[in-house]
Amino acid sequence: MSSSSTETKGERQDRLATLIFTLGNARVEELQRVTGTSSMTLYRDLADLEAQQVIVRSRGHVSAIATSLSETPFSFRLGQETAAKDAIAEAAARLIGRGDSVFVDDSTTAYAILTARLGRDPITVVTNAAAPIRLLEDHPECELIMIGGRYRRQIQAFYGPGAVEDLSRVHVDVAILGAAAIQDGTIRHPYEDVADFKRTVPARATRSILAVTAAKFSRSALHRVGPVTDVDVIVTDLPADDDQLADAVEHGVQVISTS
Repeated sequence: MSSSSTETKGERQDRLATLIFTLGNARVEELQRVTGTSSMTLYRDLADLEAQQVIVRSRGHVSAIATSLSETPFSFRLGQETAAKDAIAEAAARLIGRGDSVFVDDSTTAYAILTARLGRDPITVVTNAAAPIRLLEDHPECELIMIGGRYRRQIQAFYGPGAVEDLSRVHVDVAILGAAAIQDGTIRHPYEDVADFKRTVPARATRSILAVTAAKFSRSALHRVGPVTDVDVIVTDLPADDDQLADAVEHGVQVISTS
């Protein structure tokens, strides 16, 4: 897992964070050996990740932290709960019609849905996330519209006032949203600027889809995005009759369960 000379600082730190999350905890010497980076570069990268509340350092050891104040790296999340996400992706992809304009957020579940949908027929993709751009390079039949703003390297997406302003200029047929956490019927996220952006998405779509694994219903995060009743459809592997979905069903939200 040695570092590449063409690797950017952001890519290097994302790779390091993913390694730490995979290990759970590690000694600094072990991280230097595995990554192949210099001691000074590793020190600076660990300091940056600690400032972002991704890891904590103590007496030569480094530990991953996943709290209501932090989000795990995109590349790490991409390898988690893959079977559940794939099932959700197949179900949600069927809700996207030929020629639809589709907003896709930075969540790995939304990414899985886009992956499942591509290659069937043309769509227009609107996104603030970097991963869909790379995915669409091999699909010239699809139009791509980027939402700009301040780039958050760890989650590989654009946020901030610029992103909110860009989004306000479009109206899509379908919006696909993931969630870091759902607590007491409320969608939540660790970062305030991300929560502020995601809160505006349902109003910019004719139909909004919340695509989440059951695990998200047992997590918490600091900032409120909005109630699950703000969306039109929830696609999840949680059973449709689960009490945590009762309020959404009562308010007319369509629930599609893959369980």
